[in-house]
Amino acid sequence: MKKLNIGILGGISSGMIAAVLATVVLSVFCTLKLQSGRELPRDFDRLDKDISESQALISNLVAAPVLAPLKDSWREVSSTLELAGLELIPDDGSMSSGVSTYEGPLKHWSGSVSGDAKLVLAVIKKIQHTDPVFLLDYSMADGEFKLYLSVVGI
Repeated sequence: MKKLNIGILGGISSGMIAAVLATVVLSVFCTLKLQSGRELPRDFDRLDKDISESQALISNLVAAPVLAPLKDSWREVSSTLELAGLELIPDDGSMSSGVSTYEGPLKHWSGSVSGDAKLVLAVIKKIQHTDPVFLLDYSMADGEFKLYLSVVGI
């Protein structure tokens, strides 16, 4: 009388079953052994900290104040200089020859301020705390200090 082939294992010999089981056990053992020996990058624990710092930086940049209109910034810089007895002279095109110029993405107006070196630098330092001013170049001739600058805005 013949054996009836019932179920999945009905037609497979016991040697084949043992080989399949041995292969499965060996595969699980090798996988677990390799998993336990695997090293994570050294800075893996710092990843959350780096992500939160980056998000904080992005939040600060988004909350940063927007630049004032160029006309208003120029007027404010000019009036601050006038209060100190200095005059902001707009560029008449002569700055493009031999003097550094602003080459950024923002709208800008360039000019120069002449006077006593200490006074000019002190007033400009004060202005830079409140207005977007780029210092471009300076010159000293006959005891007269001349500072070239650009005021930027939108």
